[in-house]
Amino acid sequence: MRDTRISMGKLILIRHGEAQEDGDDILLSETGKKQAKELAKRLSTMHLDLVYASDYRRAAQTYQAFHDLKPDVPAIFSPKVREIYRVIIGGPEREGTPSDRAQEDRKRADDIYEEITKLTKTGKNVVMFCHGNIIRYFIAKALQLPKEQLWKEMPIDNASVTVIEITSKQATLKILNSTDHLDSHPRKKLRMKPLL
Repeated sequence: MRDTRISMGKLILIRHGEAQEDGDDILLSETGKKQAKELAKRLSTMHLDLVYASDYRRAAQTYQAFHDLKPDVPAIFSPKVREIYRVIIGGPEREGTPSDRAQEDRKRADDIYEEITKLTKTGKNVVMFCHGNIIRYFIAKALQLPKEQLWKEMPIDNASVTVIEITSKQATLKILNSTDHLDSHPRKKLRMKPLL
């Protein structure tokens, strides 16, 4: 008899903690460091197979708090997971931005989305430490939503958790912009059941 079970994995999208400019770089603020630790506690209870992380330092710092608790989960740091230009999701243009940035960022985001969803379709749980606009873009791709309205209409808070369940047949948004793990967050919600 043929096995008709469908493999299902999860893509867990994490926005980095609160950040601030520090000279030529953007690093986690003191609040962001606290958020990263609170987030790490929540993530450490989940079964995770692989981490993808932006190589921008604010995302890497957020990942580090998780790594301190779960050092055995393999991680890939990649420029493919960097933030994307806000125009792609309906945001305003920024003066001085190269004219080809939106096209290049969209291709990069599409490529990494394809790479990661191939893993989730085999039943892997992948967590991605990244940025707000690329999270919005991935949600829109998974749910086949128009991307042009997401800049203002889809908040993605610092240190938030978004979960998309992905099979070979469909993608389902299970959790959007959850911050219930953050003691410091003003929109603290009721405690939720474990994600995975």
